[in-house]
Amino acid sequence: MRILYLAPAFPYPVSNGIKIRTYNLLRVLNRRNEITLLSFVRPGEQTAPGGLSAICGELMTAPWKEGEQSRLQALTGWLAPVPRALVGTYNREMASLANDLGERRRFDVVIAGTTEMAGYARLVSTGAHVLEAGSSKTRWIYDRYRSERN
Repeated sequence: MRILYLAPAFPYPVSNGIKIRTYNLLRVLNRRNEITLLSFVRPGEQTAPGGLSAICGELMTAPWKEGEQSRLQALTGWLAPVPRALVGTYNREMASLANDLGERRRFDVVIAGTTEMAGYARLVSTGAHVLEAGSSKTRWIYDRYRSERN
Protein backbone atom coordinates (compact mmCIF):
# COMPACT_ATOMS: atom_id res chain seq x y z
CA MET A 1 0.00 0.00 0.00
CA ARG A 2 0.97 3.61 -0.47
CA ILE A 3 0.75 5.48 2.81
CA LEU A 4 1.00 9.23 3.43
CA TYR A 5 1.86 10.04 7.05
CA LEU A 6 1.40 13.63 8.25
CA ALA A 7 3.61 14.29 11.28
CA PRO A 8 3.47 17.30 13.63
CA ALA A 9 7.25 17.09 14.19
CA PHE A 10 10.12 15.79 12.08
CA PRO A 11 10.77 12.35 13.62
CA TYR A 12 14.54 12.25 13.26
CA PRO A 13 16.67 12.29 15.28
CA VAL A 14 14.44 10.37 17.67
CA SER A 15 14.87 12.66 20.67
CA ASN A 16 11.47 12.80 22.41
CA GLY A 17 8.24 10.85 22.88
CA ILE A 18 6.31 11.90 19.78
CA LYS A 19 9.38 11.45 17.58
CA ILE A 20 10.08 8.00 19.01
CA ARG A 21 6.47 6.96 18.47
CA THR A 22 6.31 8.34 14.92
CA TYR A 23 9.70 6.92 13.89
CA ASN A 24 8.83 3.43 15.14
CA LEU A 25 5.38 3.50 13.61
CA LEU A 26 6.90 4.45 10.24
CA ARG A 27 9.55 1.76 10.62
CA VAL A 28 6.91 -0.93 11.19
CA LEU A 29 4.62 0.36 8.42
CA ASN A 30 7.56 0.34 6.00
CA ARG A 31 7.88 -3.45 6.21
CA ARG A 32 5.06 -3.96 3.69
CA ASN A 33 4.19 -0.47 2.46
CA GLU A 34 5.55 2.52 0.60
CA ILE A 35 5.72 5.52 2.96
CA THR A 36 5.61 9.24 2.13
CA LEU A 37 6.22 11.57 5.07
CA LEU A 38 4.93 15.13 5.25
CA SER A 39 6.12 16.80 8.43
CA PHE A 40 6.36 20.09 10.24
CA VAL A 41 9.82 21.27 11.26
CA ARG A 42 10.24 23.40 14.39
CA PRO A 43 12.75 26.29 14.41
CA GLY A 44 16.25 24.96 15.02
CA GLU A 45 15.22 21.37 14.34
CA GLN A 46 17.55 19.22 12.24
CA THR A 47 16.02 17.88 9.02
CA ALA A 48 18.76 15.51 7.88
CA PRO A 49 16.88 12.34 6.98
CA GLY A 50 19.30 9.97 8.70
CA GLY A 51 17.48 6.70 9.36
CA LEU A 52 14.31 8.03 7.72
CA SER A 53 15.80 7.72 4.24
CA ALA A 54 15.62 3.92 4.52
CA ILE A 55 12.02 4.06 5.76
CA CYS A 56 10.36 6.76 3.67
CA GLY A 57 10.40 6.91 -0.11
CA GLU A 58 9.67 10.64 -0.05
CA LEU A 59 10.15 13.26 2.68
CA MET A 60 8.62 16.73 2.61
CA THR A 61 8.63 19.42 5.30
CA ALA A 62 7.01 22.76 6.10
CA PRO A 63 8.03 25.24 8.81
CA TRP A 64 5.98 25.12 12.06
CA LYS A 65 3.96 28.22 12.93
CA GLU A 66 3.26 28.94 16.60
CA GLY A 67 -0.43 29.28 17.44
CA GLU A 68 -2.20 32.55 18.06
CA GLN A 69 -3.41 33.11 21.61
CA SER A 70 -5.74 36.09 21.14
CA ARG A 71 -9.32 36.00 22.39
CA LEU A 72 -10.70 36.39 18.87
CA GLN A 73 -8.53 33.50 17.68
CA ALA A 74 -9.79 31.27 20.50
CA LEU A 75 -13.43 32.11 19.71
CA THR A 76 -12.86 31.54 16.00
CA GLY A 77 -11.33 28.17 16.85
CA TRP A 78 -14.44 27.03 18.74
CA LEU A 79 -16.71 27.98 15.83
CA ALA A 80 -14.54 26.65 13.01
CA PRO A 81 -15.39 23.41 11.15
CA VAL A 82 -11.82 22.15 11.70
CA PRO A 83 -10.05 21.23 14.97
CA ARG A 84 -9.56 24.30 17.18
CA ALA A 85 -5.82 23.70 17.42
CA LEU A 86 -5.57 23.94 13.63
CA VAL A 87 -7.12 27.41 13.45
CA GLY A 88 -4.24 29.04 15.34
CA THR A 89 -1.49 27.04 13.67
CA TYR A 90 -2.83 26.84 10.11
CA ASN A 91 0.09 26.82 7.71
CA ARG A 92 -0.49 27.66 4.04
CA GLU A 93 2.75 25.94 3.01
CA MET A 94 1.74 22.67 4.70
CA ALA A 95 -1.73 22.91 3.15
CA SER A 96 -0.22 23.49 -0.29
CA LEU A 97 2.17 20.53 0.08
CA ALA A 98 -0.67 18.22 1.20
CA ASN A 99 -2.89 19.38 -1.65
CA ASP A 100 -0.11 18.99 -4.25
CA LEU A 101 0.75 15.49 -2.97
CA GLY A 102 -2.89 14.48 -3.21
CA GLU A 103 -3.10 15.72 -6.79
CA ARG A 104 0.06 14.05 -8.09
CA ARG A 105 0.01 10.76 -6.11
CA ARG A 106 -2.62 8.24 -5.22
CA PHE A 107 -2.49 7.02 -1.62
CA ASP A 108 -4.28 4.00 -0.18
CA VAL A 109 -4.12 5.40 3.35
CA VAL A 110 -3.58 8.93 4.70
CA ILE A 111 -2.60 9.00 8.39
CA ALA A 112 -2.82 12.17 10.48
CA GLY A 113 -0.40 11.84 13.40
CA THR A 114 -2.43 14.26 15.59
CA THR A 115 -5.71 16.17 15.44
CA GLU A 116 -3.74 19.22 14.25
CA MET A 117 -2.64 17.23 11.21
CA ALA A 118 -6.18 16.01 10.42
CA GLY A 119 -7.02 19.34 8.78
CA TYR A 120 -4.22 18.81 6.29
CA ALA A 121 -5.10 15.14 5.73
CA ARG A 122 -8.55 16.15 4.50
CA LEU A 123 -6.87 18.04 1.65
CA VAL A 124 -5.75 14.69 0.20
CA SER A 125 -8.78 13.22 -1.52
CA THR A 126 -7.52 9.70 -2.19
CA GLY A 127 -7.38 6.78 0.22
CA ALA A 128 -8.82 5.98 3.61
CA HIS A 129 -8.15 8.60 6.26
CA VAL A 130 -6.94 7.57 9.72
CA LEU A 131 -6.38 9.68 12.84
CA GLU A 132 -3.51 8.14 14.81
CA ALA A 133 -3.78 10.15 18.02
CA GLY A 134 -2.13 7.81 20.49
CA SER A 135 -1.00 10.06 23.28
CA SER A 136 -0.89 9.80 27.04
CA LYS A 137 -3.01 12.96 27.21
CA THR A 138 -5.81 11.21 25.34
CA ARG A 139 -5.69 8.36 27.84
CA TRP A 140 -5.60 10.80 30.76
CA ILE A 141 -8.74 12.56 29.49
CA TYR A 142 -10.51 9.22 29.06
CA ASP A 143 -9.51 8.07 32.55
CA ARG A 144 -10.79 11.33 34.03
CA TYR A 145 -14.07 10.95 32.15
CA ARG A 146 -14.55 7.39 33.44
CA SER A 147 -13.75 8.30 37.06
CA GLU A 148 -15.90 11.44 37.38
CA ARG A 149 -19.16 10.96 39.26
CA ASN A 150 -20.89 14.07 37.94
